[in-house]
Amino acid sequence: MSRYSVEDERIIVNGKPTFLLGVNYWPRRHPIWKMWKEFNESEIEEEAKQMASIGINAIRCFIFCEDFSKGPDRIDEKTIERLKKFIRIMYKHGIYTLPSLFVGHMSGEDWEIPWRLGRDFYRDSEVLRLESWFIQEIISRVKDEEGVLAWILSNELPLYAGRVDPDTAEIYVRQMSNVVKSVDSKRFFTTGDGHLWPGFFPPERIKDYVDYFGPHVYMQDIDIIRQTYSYGFAVKYCSSLGKPTVLEEFGCSTAYVSEENQACLFSLALFGTLINGGTGALGWCFSDFPTEDIRPYVHHHYELNFGITRTDGSEKPVTSVIKRFRKIVDKIDWSQYSFAREQAAIVVPSCLYTDYPYTHVDRDELYKLLLESFVLAKMAHIPVTFVRETEPLDEFKGYKLLLCPSLPMLLATTWSKLKEYVKSGGTLYLSYRWNSTRLDSEFLGFLHDVKFGVPDLIEEGVIKIKLKSGKEINVPVGGNVMVRSRCPIKEVISAEVMAKDDKGIVLLQNKYGRGRVMFLTIPVEYFAINVVKFHEKSELHKLYLFLRDVGGVDVNIDVDFPEVEVGVLEGDEGLIVILLNHAYSEVPVNVDVRGKVREVIDMESDERLSYEETEKGVKLRLALNKCEGRVLKITT
Repeated sequence: MSRYSVEDERIIVNGKPTFLLGVNYWPRRHPIWKMWKEFNESEIEEEAKQMASIGINAIRCFIFCEDFSKGPDRIDEKTIERLKKFIRIMYKHGIYTLPSLFVGHMSGEDWEIPWRLGRDFYRDSEVLRLESWFIQEIISRVKDEEGVLAWILSNELPLYAGRVDPDTAEIYVRQMSNVVKSVDSKRFFTTGDGHLWPGFFPPERIKDYVDYFGPHVYMQDIDIIRQTYSYGFAVKYCSSLGKPTVLEEFGCSTAYVSEENQACLFSLALFGTLINGGTGALGWCFSDFPTEDIRPYVHHHYELNFGITRTDGSEKPVTSVIKRFRKIVDKIDWSQYSFAREQAAIVVPSCLYTDYPYTHVDRDELYKLLLESFVLAKMAHIPVTFVRETEPLDEFKGYKLLLCPSLPMLLATTWSKLKEYVKSGGTLYLSYRWNSTRLDSEFLGFLHDVKFGVPDLIEEGVIKIKLKSGKEINVPVGGNVMVRSRCPIKEVISAEVMAKDDKGIVLLQNKYGRGRVMFLTIPVEYFAINVVKFHEKSELHKLYLFLRDVGGVDVNIDVDFPEVEVGVLEGDEGLIVILLNHAYSEVPVNVDVRGKVREVIDMESDERLSYEETEKGVKLRLALNKCEGRVLKITT
């Protein structure tokens, strides 16, 4: 039997850190309800061979409930045998299987689980008994199959069973986790819901009951750069809770998107997962389907074309990306290299994962705000992660810089914690939001003139921030008129003015204890998520570059192009540097490496790269194709 464990937030298989590179799988000619009813062993064998040749080592499959159980306390043994055959075929070709247990929703349609009978899936005692029974019966029959890597509870269960409050989500996942582990404690367990949508299962609330997180990302946006970071954001957001993270679903339909740009999406997702500490990525899905005349495809036609292969079995350009990524990631010796602890963190409000009385927060907007701050930090090449406001003060103190981007709510205790963090030597960045930001004159170093009931509205379309250094940053204004407002400064007490615009003070620095707080009088991150093509119109990341310097964040690898993301693995013999171009165009990049360098190797080609000496280290000159990821091994 294979051995599975978790070390340093990575999935370990038989003692070796393993990157799960794969797809969500239905057979090409037998998707959804046809797979188990019309089980075609030769078709599955043929497709397993093709997947292995592409570099796939893991697939997620789906236990379509009506095929495995026709009613309460009834299991279809014939279908169980087909599942075992399926797992064995995959394993024979070096592919692990991750079965999803409750499949009520799939590809734009809900399929009734026979014994639910319309009852509450999360709270009804009889339904919960049947769920536990179903899990126990399936797993007990299949757990001896070596090819099973993990048990996944569902496929986006809240779409079928209904969205839930965070308390119910936690109670439900805890119960189901206990059932799974009571039958098979050796395999990994996760939920399969996707996590990062309001009403789904918040990772903060279920972290103690899963072995890894599996976010699903299909984000659409009005800013192309922010959209490209959505994959890495989801991975970092989840993995910052201390658990391995597999990007469990991502992809696009070539009914709408060109095949070339589908390949770009996979490059962004795979290398974005790698840079941000993920331990796997499963694209949606293996193949296009020729089954246009069956549900759900007849009414969701775009679901026919998410495949990395076409209906005739030929491979789309995206498979070249997967093969290339497999070649690179297999060369990383995870026993010798690890990511350094990030020096900056974005503060996550607990209202994202806790319901408070008489409190309404737009969680979709809040996720976007956190994403935008993440993007700006990445564009400033700040090594950044997330910290929850409910974590202890000592966790805050582990970061040189904390970022609070136009947040709609923080707890009273968090404001006190932030003061203690700054007093102990940390740097806090706080951007103002009307009726949300706590204006403590002693802490911030100024007196304000905010009035009740009426914000100080911003009527201009663009704010021109003039930094004390002489740099100027244009910030387009957008969003709800009440939030489009500034904090009016009445009198500066102890703070130092660091930037102004045509209307007055924009940025202040106040030394407090051994640290400092940087207060921005306008909600720039909120503007950013409400302006079309914001990052084409603004260089707001330069503000975060300024914060990087003020906060004393050390960067040993820097690049001169903001759309290129940087990740660094450290080892005894040097560094592994991951570069990802987030632009849909080729870009020239200068890579500055601090310190002495003996050799630079491109890990795809094994080619030795030339560089030039500089005062602080060396400089490499590269060109990155659109959405291209590159991995370099630097011996120091």
